Amino acid sequence: MLIIEYKGKPKIVQMQISDYISEVSATYYPMWIPRVYQQARKRFSHWLTVRPYKKKTKSSKKTQK
Repeated sequence: MLIIEYKGKPKIVQMQISDYISEVSATYYPMWIPRVYQQARKRFSHWLTVRPYKKKTKSSKKTQK
């Protein structure tokens, strides 16, 4: 069983076939820890959605006449 827990979103729980057949072994990923977050992104990049950060652009102030 995989448990991916976020602070601001609902957690993701995924059961494997082996969990139904035999004993349940849970793997827990608290995503607010940077090292664990990076490991989870590498392992589950094909189904774990990650929004990239948007760079802030400098707003150009227009002068009014």
